[in-house]
Amino acid sequence: MNLGRLDLNLLVVLEALIDEAHVTRAAERVGVSQPAMSDALQRLRQLFGDQLLVRVGRQYPLTALAMELRDPLHEFLQLAEGIVQHRERFEPATDTRIFNVVASEYSVYVLVQPLLKRIVRDAPGVSLRLQRTTRGEPEPQHGSR
Repeated sequence: MNLGRLDLNLLVVLEALIDEAHVTRAAERVGVSQPAMSDALQRLRQLFGDQLLVRVGRQYPLTALAMELRDPLHEFLQLAEGIVQHRERFEPATDTRIFNVVASEYSVYVLVQPLLKRIVRDAPGVSLRLQRTTRGEPEPQHGSR
């Protein structure tokens, strides 16, 4: 099979279907309509050549294949999530980023002053750009890093 032609979102749908063992609850979990989830289930059935979930009254028992797919599918999706969310590790001692902080005068006094002391000690290359809130609302931010 050519993975380039596979809609990998179907694997997220499959995980929800397997975990919930119910089309409507899986749809709610993924944030799609029940008809969209039913359509995705049909595509998954075609892809795997298996019913995956079989409706019996109000229940949807999993087929043997669906139960067999549960653990490897969960591991695969965790790995994919880790790849997508991979971020450069924050090293305070060597980082040189500028962080924008929007806070009231009181918040600056209570929270930011102790933070600044710690930044000077642990992250000397890091800078804070402080902006005061206006009427309790944060000012719009532009160009934050």
